[in-house]
Amino acid sequence: DPAYIHDLCGRIPSELWGVKLGLRLLLERTRGNSGFHSSYVANLPNAVSGIPIFFSREELHALQYPPVIQQVTLRSRFLNDFTNQHLSSSGSDGTFEGLKIDMNALGWGMAAVLSRAFSLSGGERAMLPLIDLCNHSFTPNCKVKPKPLSPDGGFTIDLDSILDISKGDELFI
Repeated sequence: DPAYIHDLCGRIPSELWGVKLGLRLLLERTRGNSGFHSSYVANLPNAVSGIPIFFSREELHALQYPPVIQQVTLRSRFLNDFTNQHLSSSGSDGTFEGLKIDMNALGWGMAAVLSRAFSLSGGERAMLPLIDLCNHSFTPNCKVKPKPLSPDGGFTIDLDSILDISKGDELFI
């Protein structure tokens, strides 16, 4: 990650891991075709609907569940404050490929991450583009399998077949 992304992520509370990973995804999105993961990012939705952080006040209160309303209000306030304090000058200082980042863009990154990230050992979360492109099924033909690399906790994520898969077959997890 560029130093400015690392610095920004250091300003985000650990419980908002989706915002941290969302910033990284947003950076990839702003890189366009020059990004390492450009083909993956191009397949993500341009907008994420049905996510409570994008609800109007009336829609949010229609949920009639105070713990959710409070959590969504806190996250929305954080996104707004963080964007105003740390991203409002994006574009003028070379960050995010010169593009201005607003709360909606950061919200997109967070929503895309929260709906796609995988939990890994040790509580870490990651975007796994190849695995994200697999379909879900009650009768999978492959499985996601973490494999340790070293005693210090490093590992890889493999996608292993559990049935015969022919060229052109869809992958189901």
